[in-house]
Amino acid sequence: AGADVDVAPSPKDATKLLSPGWVGEDIAFGDEAGAGSALVVDKHGRPHLMYGVGGDRVRYARRPEGVPAFGGSGDGTWEKLDIDHQSGQSPLLRNALVVEDDGTAVASYCDWQVAMSHLNLAVRAPERAGAPPTLFTVTLAREQPKPGIDGPSNALLARPDGTFDVAAVRLDDGSVQLGAFDPKKPAALLD
Repeated sequence: AGADVDVAPSPKDATKLLSPGWVGEDIAFGDEAGAGSALVVDKHGRPHLMYGVGGDRVRYARRPEGVPAFGGSGDGTWEKLDIDHQSGQSPLLRNALVVEDDGTAVASYCDWQVAMSHLNLAVRAPERAGAPPTLFTVTLAREQPKPGIDGPSNALLARPDGTFDVAAVRLDDGSVQLGAFDPKKPAALLD
């Protein structure tokens, strides 16, 4: 997952003045995007987004280093790559994204399929100067997923030790799944 890296600028009409001081940007411009979106701003003030595209994949976008986070020459400029190029998406999903202080991006999202859906966790390690873009590593949240719909609404809560509490709702029985996740050693959730 993640081989489709796009740093091409958005079309000129993708950025629109909404009202004084407010600019709207169409990040995916025409990709039928937006399902399961999550937005965070990192410690440097750069926006990071996660969103479903065309009902069949999950993408990540962020403002590249070296351009303003908001306004001016930064408008319309995004680095975009796949988190999961084969994940079903739906507008009903509530996915989560966290960017740690070191630049590690951690995402939880539901791979939405009609009969059976599963919670996935993805990690993108911090970038190194001069290296190609870092891709996401995707892990099933449960080593042995149960049949049904798990994860359509999920959340990540950072712990002081660098791990995460992960919570997700199962749609078929309404239960809440809880577990711990270590982005430095991605693996199925620990109960």
